[in-house]
Amino acid sequence: MNQKRRNNVISYTDDPFNLASNNLTYNKAVEIFIRDVKLRNRAEATVTYYQNELKGFEKVLKEMDVPLLPSEVTPFIIEEFCFYMLEEKGAKAGAVNTRLRAVRALFNFLFKKRLIPENPVSDLSLLKDVKGDIIPFTKDHILRLFKQADRRTFTGLRNFVIMMIMVNTGIRLSELANINMVDVLWDDKSIVVRHSKNGMVRRVPISKETSKSLEEYVKHRGQLIGNNALFVTVDDKRISTRQIQNFINDYGKAASINDVRCSPHTFRHTFDKMALQGGSNMFELQHILGHNSLEMVRVYVHLFSNEVGRSHVGFSPTNQLK
Repeated sequence: MNQKRRNNVISYTDDPFNLASNNLTYNKAVEIFIRDVKLRNRAEATVTYYQNELKGFEKVLKEMDVPLLPSEVTPFIIEEFCFYMLEEKGAKAGAVNTRLRAVRALFNFLFKKRLIPENPVSDLSLLKDVKGDIIPFTKDHILRLFKQADRRTFTGLRNFVIMMIMVNTGIRLSELANINMVDVLWDDKSIVVRHSKNGMVRRVPISKETSKSLEEYVKHRGQLIGNNALFVTVDDKRISTRQIQNFINDYGKAASINDVRCSPHTFRHTFDKMALQGGSNMFELQHILGHNSLEMVRVYVHLFSNEVGRSHVGFSPTNQLK
């Protein structure tokens, strides 16, 4: 008896659960993807990143009047999206790549889960992004910013301490805003960072001067205000990342700092540079900054190599042998 051979190609149309249906909407696909991201216990900032970028992708596709069904998105549509962002929106390659990473993660997930028959991002390459120099603050910039904080007021003292912690630890903006009172280890002069980008808990050291200023701030903050947040507003609400960005930007304008971007992330770059100048090694920086790998630290070493070379005179081992 000649039995007909089995068809080795799986037909998605025969899927009893209709998982690969052409009717799967974009919003439903994103919903399923975000649920999976949360189930994998990714950081809250990562979830927010995917939500924002995928919403932005949907908005642009609507502007382009192209199909929104995930099963109808093709590599050509992705290519057209990139062209539209660059030419019509005037976006930089780095911004487009930020969105492409989220789109790639979404469609890779959908294809892996057999929710779409073809993967439109299987051969996707990010745009070539020529990065400019990372410009940190100078010591003069930092002192001028510090002077803008009126420490005779609660908000001025709070803002001064926030800037001290940023330049002392290189902490990320979202990490700083989420610090709670219990995260300050006074005896060890360190802060526990729990809401990190990669979800890993780490401890960052703070200097004696920073610890002293932080202690002064906490005295005025008070211990019993019904809020666990370390940094609070005059209404005893946790300070937001936007509020921190705003006061740093305002301080920069008041200090007439026009040759460098006045932002929380510039404080992070400044810490990187000053730590390398002071003799910190890459493994120490990787831990303090909360990077998963040494790749970003190597970028800083490359960018600040001249400064590190000059500062090497101060901590050269051969000098110590004299």
